[in-house]
This record gives sequence, C-alpha cells and structure tokens, in this order.
Amino acid sequence: MKRIWLETNIVLLVVTTVVTILHVGCDMLGFQSDIKFWANVQDSTGISVKSLYLDLGMSAIILVYLLDNETSYMILVPQGISILLLVWKISRLSKFERTASFPYFKL
Repeated sequence: MKRIWLETNIVLLVVTTVVTILHVGCDMLGFQSDIKFWANVQDSTGISVKSLYLDLGMSAIILVYLLDNETSYMILVPQGISILLLVWKISRLSKFERTASFPYFKL
C-alpha cells in the first residue's frame, strides 16, 4: 500500500477509485433490476431460453479466462454473481428431467 501511495500519480488513483465505485454501483443496480424483472416472470412467452443457455456458456468461459489471468476480485465477483443469476433465470424457465438413455437428461 505504501508503494501505491508513493509511486502512483494521485490523479490516477482518484480516477481509478471513482471509476471502480461507479462500476460496482452500476453492476449492483443492474443485478437488482434483473432480479425484480425475473421474479415476476410467470412464463417464457417472448423470452428465448436458448439464448439464456448460450449466455451462461459464454459467461462461464469468460469467468474461466479471467481466473486463468488472475484478474482482480472487483471483476471476478460480479462475473460470478451474473453466472449465479443466469442459473436462477434458467431454473425458473426450464424443467430438468433425468432420462434412462443418453444424454441422461432432458430440458
């Protein structure tokens, strides 16, 4: 911490702090809005469930990439929360059933 304060330009530190706070605030507002919308959804009319599956797959790949690059927790945590939110959305719209034959499940 001492090196950060001594070796970094104060303007850069202030701008970084402000942008980080705004980014986290916007993420939280987006998650709150998403949860409010999806809590009231009763059926999947007009909603593409396949696009939710694709979004979950792409988000998982992005999370693995971020983990591999040892990204900061300020980026990892919102990405993880968005994946949990996608799983919740999919569970509200899809029925998961086990089957006796391959692929051993049915959506």
